[in-house]
Amino acid sequence: MFGLEPLLLAMGAMCLVVILILNFWLVSMYHRCPPNAAMIVSGAGLEGAKFRIYTSGGAIVLPLFQTLSHLSLEVYPVEVNSNAPFLSKDGKPLSIGGVAQFKVRGDDVSIATAAETLLGKTPEEITAIVQQSITGHMRALAGTMTMQELIQGLDSLAVKVKEASLPDLNNFGLTISSFTINELKPLTAGLAS
Repeated sequence: MFGLEPLLLAMGAMCLVVILILNFWLVSMYHRCPPNAAMIVSGAGLEGAKFRIYTSGGAIVLPLFQTLSHLSLEVYPVEVNSNAPFLSKDGKPLSIGGVAQFKVRGDDVSIATAAETLLGKTPEEITAIVQQSITGHMRALAGTMTMQELIQGLDSLAVKVKEASLPDLNNFGLTISSFTINELKPLTAGLAS
């Protein structure tokens, strides 16, 4: 019996160490979802789905078999200006500038769309997509109005640009929270060429 006691103590200590290591390993696999982001889990064991979306709570992510990514749900500002002048309906060159606030829509379909189209892109690349869409629609709509109509209807133009841009941005899972035109100025003919 004297020789068995140290062996039992050693085995008990090893079991305790193994239990602590397993516990630490299991706890390290659990990831909590921050309130301003969606967690995207992809990889093996998702029962036919390409990925799972978590917008609250948490999930266990299996190392080596699954990947965890975060998709921001925060609102981002983007300045909308064009390097080339806009042309009004009456052919006058002008400069139009504005500021938009955009974000990933909060519903699961939009988050899934944003995960497929935007995950892995930098905030600058995503901002460029939004900026190009809004600028293109602003250019098209400014071309349907005279200079006088543009000056008198800045708020109306902003609403039309926002409405025209939304379908394009919905294809990326994005929405525009607000859009304001803060600059409209005529350019001299020499700058337009």
